[in-house]
Amino acid sequence: MNNKLGEIKYNLCKVGQLDLADALGPKSTPVREMAHVIKCTRNLIAINSCRTAFAARIKAELLAGLRVYAADRNNEEYLRMRILMAIERLVREYNGIDSIRSELLVLATAQEVSYGKYHDLYELSQLVRRADFTGLAKALNGLCPSTKSYVQVFGRAYHYYRIGDMDGIDYDQVLQEVTYL
Repeated sequence: MNNKLGEIKYNLCKVGQLDLADALGPKSTPVREMAHVIKCTRNLIAINSCRTAFAARIKAELLAGLRVYAADRNNEEYLRMRILMAIERLVREYNGIDSIRSELLVLATAQEVSYGKYHDLYELSQLVRRADFTGLAKALNGLCPSTKSYVQVFGRAYHYYRIGDMDGIDYDQVLQEVTYL
């Protein structure tokens, strides 16, 4: 494991990602995902000198994926990031928002919980990562999202469904929905 972690850190330093290399360690990078992380860092080295827009986008995606391993998994930001990834995956894999409404509602509740200190955020993050919405609903039993969390989750889903990127929130659509609830 030390050799693999050493290679990861070396590769990241080689492409100028010193902070990320320092942040990754034996606790942050699971052994079962070490091969994937090494592959990502090798790909970074391969495309590092390429200056095209496409290569820059791929490099940004690889770095974003690697930063996941550097995050504190007991952190509310980590849970919110996992929620965004789950929203993107759900909207991409299913035909419309109506078919994933219950999953989005559970994610909105998890988003609400991420602002408090009452739950095990690591457990919730793992449930979101595994897309175990039944387990997530059980863990959040009896809780409801605030309007803010509802708007953030559903607005992001509507925006991604309509536009195809996660950089915005479709406030009009979701606020109409909230008004009629």
